[in-house]
Amino acid sequence: MFKRNKADEMDKEIRSKSIITAHYYTQFTLIVWIIIYTIKNRTILMPMYVLLVGLLVRGASSLIFRHDFGDERWKKGLVILLSATAAVVFLFMLSFGKTKVGI
Repeated sequence: MFKRNKADEMDKEIRSKSIITAHYYTQFTLIVWIIIYTIKNRTILMPMYVLLVGLLVRGASSLIFRHDFGDERWKKGLVILLSATAAVVFLFMLSFGKTKVGI
């Protein structure tokens, strides 16, 4: 029915830049929402955890791709990712025990 052409380099670049722009927009929106809600209500907002977990997933997938392509920088990134994961878990446990979590 529809003829689908293979994507050339320009189409791949456009798609890649569009995805990156959407990702940054989503991050910015979540950060603004978190800041405003936290200032007004003095509670920790669940989108903060969504944002942090999303950033951890992005970091993990980047490390996997670097490892698959043979890039040696994945070892340094692994240490950073594990440290960030431990910090997020610690902050979640600390905040969940002391404050209420808003939605």
